[in-house]
Amino acid sequence: MSAKEWARARTRDQQQLDQYPDAGRALTAKARGSVRQATLALELATVRDRLGTSTGTAFTPLIEH
Repeated sequence: MSAKEWARARTRDQQQLDQYPDAGRALTAKARGSVRQATLALELATVRDRLGTSTGTAFTPLIEH
């Protein structure tokens, strides 16, 4: 996924957490995991960009969006 796609995914998942904070433990944990995963992917993209390395990513998402 591109940095823009990760940013959109993170925003969407965070909005769902904010809108449905009591959605149940399993769903809340999954959404938090998705937000965390998107944040890490964006951080990795930033590091790679600053290092001038390839934009391709070896980061494999644990949760499908």
